[in-house]
Amino acid sequence: MAFTAENVEKAVQQFYKDAVNQQEINKWLMSAQTSQQAWQFCWPLLAKDKSPEVQFFGASTLHIKIARFWHEVPAEQVSQLRDSLFEQLIKFAAGPKMVLTRLCVVLSSFTLQMVPNSWTNAVSDIISTFQQSQHNTLETSQACLVLLEVLTVLPEEFGSSQFPQQRKAAVRLELKKGIQQVLTLLQQCCVSTAVPPGVHCQALRCLSSWIQFGLPLTELDSLTNHVFEAIHNESSFEVALETLINIFSHPEGNRYPRTMQKLLIQVLQLQSLLQKAIDDKDMDMCQGLCKLIVCAADSNTQLILDLTLSDPHQSHLALSLVNMVLQCTSLPGYYPVDEYSSSMPFGFWYNFQDDIKMRDTVQCQALLVVYTTVYMQLVEILLRKAQYPPDNEYNTWNAEEKEEHRCYRQDIADTLMYAYNLLHDRLLASLCQLLATSLERLAAEQVRWQEIESVLFAVTSVAESVDPEETAYLPTMFSMLSRLPCDNLKVISQALYLIGAYAEWISSHPEMLGHVIPLMLQGVTNTDLAQPATLSLKEVLRENQDHLKPFAQPILTACKEALDKGNLKARDTVRLMACLGYVLSVLPVDETMEYLNIILSPYIQQLQELAQAQMLSWLFDSLITTKEDSDQVQQSRPVYLVLQQVLPVLWIVLQKWIMDSDVVANTCDMLKRALRAIMDDNVTSLLSDIAHLLLEMYQIVPQAAMLDLAKQLLLLSVSDLHHQSAAQNLFDTLCRATVTLLQRDAQNYPDVFEGFMSLLAQLMKKDKKVYENTTFDLEKLFDVGVLGLCMKEAHTIKASSYFLIEFLGAGTYLPLAAEVVRNKGLHLLDRLLRSVGGEAPRAVMDCMADLLLALNKHHFESLCKWMNHLVAEDGYPNPRVSEETKKLFARLIIMERVNKRKMRETVQEYTLLWRGMIGTEYAAQTVNMLQAST
Repeated sequence: MAFTAENVEKAVQQFYKDAVNQQEINKWLMSAQTSQQAWQFCWPLLAKDKSPEVQFFGASTLHIKIARFWHEVPAEQVSQLRDSLFEQLIKFAAGPKMVLTRLCVVLSSFTLQMVPNSWTNAVSDIISTFQQSQHNTLETSQACLVLLEVLTVLPEEFGSSQFPQQRKAAVRLELKKGIQQVLTLLQQCCVSTAVPPGVHCQALRCLSSWIQFGLPLTELDSLTNHVFEAIHNESSFEVALETLINIFSHPEGNRYPRTMQKLLIQVLQLQSLLQKAIDDKDMDMCQGLCKLIVCAADSNTQLILDLTLSDPHQSHLALSLVNMVLQCTSLPGYYPVDEYSSSMPFGFWYNFQDDIKMRDTVQCQALLVVYTTVYMQLVEILLRKAQYPPDNEYNTWNAEEKEEHRCYRQDIADTLMYAYNLLHDRLLASLCQLLATSLERLAAEQVRWQEIESVLFAVTSVAESVDPEETAYLPTMFSMLSRLPCDNLKVISQALYLIGAYAEWISSHPEMLGHVIPLMLQGVTNTDLAQPATLSLKEVLRENQDHLKPFAQPILTACKEALDKGNLKARDTVRLMACLGYVLSVLPVDETMEYLNIILSPYIQQLQELAQAQMLSWLFDSLITTKEDSDQVQQSRPVYLVLQQVLPVLWIVLQKWIMDSDVVANTCDMLKRALRAIMDDNVTSLLSDIAHLLLEMYQIVPQAAMLDLAKQLLLLSVSDLHHQSAAQNLFDTLCRATVTLLQRDAQNYPDVFEGFMSLLAQLMKKDKKVYENTTFDLEKLFDVGVLGLCMKEAHTIKASSYFLIEFLGAGTYLPLAAEVVRNKGLHLLDRLLRSVGGEAPRAVMDCMADLLLALNKHHFESLCKWMNHLVAEDGYPNPRVSEETKKLFARLIIMERVNKRKMRETVQEYTLLWRGMIGTEYAAQTVNMLQAST
């Protein structure tokens, strides 16, 4: 269908009516917008009798053509295009608003294309054009609104456009020439009482836009007062707020401390407005004011500290501002149901304490005198804000609200840790006293359980920062845990999390084990407390193995009781198995095996369930630490003995469940952990059995998890003289099976492809013996690696490129690899150039660059020959590629043999050029990505 105005209009209307074919219609419309015919059909679509949707599409088409296809505009038609744009703006001055705004963006894009070479004083000309008498057909307010809208989007369009660095600087300089005229206009709009509210708000938006562009703060003195006044007006509250936030976020704000100080004084004058919003429970206004206050404080932490160290008047100013942030943190109600703004200051409290600590010793001490009290107040507030609401209220919250509250408590936990960095023992002393007082009041029913829970939560939050040798307060706290109300699950849960958080501290104070182990064991046998109990028990046992023997019997009994009940969740059961491993590892082997036989017998009979496979994994992991006499025979190791029982059963189970990827993945994970354990013990007699089981599984249903297990097995055993033959057989068999599979049906096995490439790369990198001794054709492995570069999945492409890079560098040690590259290198280079030309995703271009660098580094002469052969082909690697750019690309590639960053930049630049994407938003994304990475 031809790209005519009539056809495009029908397509736009159909787009909004036909949901079924919307995607196909959208694709056609996008093609229309980038076509040469768009210059003709966009103007009829802007006729006044068209629907707003059609008019908007016409304006959007104009924007795309000017922004991305400016080179299509003949020089003699530029002046006519500018006049037409002004006419359209005047025509749509009364709306529709979305069309007017889009046309303002069009004029802005046109302006940026023209300045500075073809249009000087552009900002001044735009202002005067709308103020000329020839446009008196418009009402003054309408003309002013259109002008302000154009001036608003102009710096925004500059910020979103991509220019070469030199041109960007020239365009910015040209726009800056118009700043004074813009400020004069804005001053008139803000000061005049005759200006309609709509014009006043648009003037504030325009000011906000130019502030983000980089308008100097020193030029704003006369306007900021008006902005602060506007914040008291409901109609202009939001735009005034945004403008002030942009002022405080100004990138050069720290260069103007006096200006910022004046602005902070005006922020303090918003105190009454904030209090009124709190009293009226106007949460929207609270949110806006808190956002402004926190931004003002967070952007000026250094200035606040300097003022604090200054004279008393300025110190009072600084402290007052910090107290306003404290007030924002302390909003009444429960987050996120009653209020949703108290989370905003968390970042400030971190930055502020960090800046205090960065000062020199004398200044830091002076600041602590002032702000220790503030941070103690902050802790009191956070203890209140962290509390759960009453049960009857909490039960009415939906799942999303409960999750937000959980995340909010985690933010509080982080903030408490930052507070501890300043307060240290003073904070611990306060929490210890609060806990003692709360427990005393509990007996008289004068305290809510939420208050106790929040104190435990705070103690847990600072665990990471507490000195392992702390003895002044923690022993007292731990001794009080036995007095907690056992009937409240949330209190006991938090106490259990607290114990787990201090597992390392307990290892330095093993006398505390008597206080905490009974509480954890009670939780293990309680289904509602199993998660925190098993988490804590696992951490404490891991850190305290040297002190476990006196507690071994009750721990084993409690764990067995919990397992026998059979009502634990899978993860809790897995953690219990780890706990068993830690305890059994300190017992003699005969006792260990006696317990293992009792506990594991039912699970060995039911291995088909996924959870039990995971349980054995964790058991093996924790049994690695087994401490045994050096003269003990290897075959009496617990992991070896358990694995010896499990392997025969495992194959029977897998024959039934081999198609279940989760069962297979967890089985492989279990065997990986077992391998690590027996290799640490130097017990290798089961390696052949595991390799045999692996091959049996793989030849039925190849899966990535199996290749991951094979990788570990091969890396462990390929250098072992006793197992070289089995390892080589495993490698060769895997290669034959996988290459056959991938050559036949690669697209349906991307995970297997990725896993195979990873295995090959790791072996090539760490141990090339399997390649030296293999009977498999290395050329086929190389071909499969190149085939991987053709896959759709980025992870598979990356894994293939890593293998090929290792292969390219292996020629020095592996003559067969060098011969393969000589025979197949042209095929690889062809694939790389086609990928750069557009046949591979842009996201993997760094991989292509790294491969080109490896070719250049290890096979330079061959690369030069192959490159000359390929670039001589017409229309290669795609018809858009010119001979000139192709030859320049080849020269740049061959010249770069060391610098990975430069090679990647070259490939990224030419892949955009060869794909026809230079100057598009897609190219802009790539440029931004490259800049971020460098």
